[in-house]
Amino acid sequence: MSANVTGLTYQLALLTVLVAGAARVATGTIDVGVLVAFLLYVFYLIGPMQSVIQALASYQSATAGVARIAEALDYPAEAPHGPRRRRRSTRP
Repeated sequence: MSANVTGLTYQLALLTVLVAGAARVATGTIDVGVLVAFLLYVFYLIGPMQSVIQALASYQSATAGVARIAEALDYPAEAPHGPRRRRRSTRP
């Protein structure tokens, strides 16, 4: 779920920068090279942020797994299925 939200946020950020930059290029406020450079900076910024978000999601999943394992270990041990019988030897 968090991967979908992260991907959507990533795409919206790029789209916003691209639309705003294209508008400024159209009015002559900035050059195309400045827009490309700014987009590269956005890529460099968002990449590590996605890694951190993914690491946090993995940490939450691992924490839930450890809690389930601890819960399973808290159950009492099962008793054996009855006493074991020794074989009687048939020798006299």
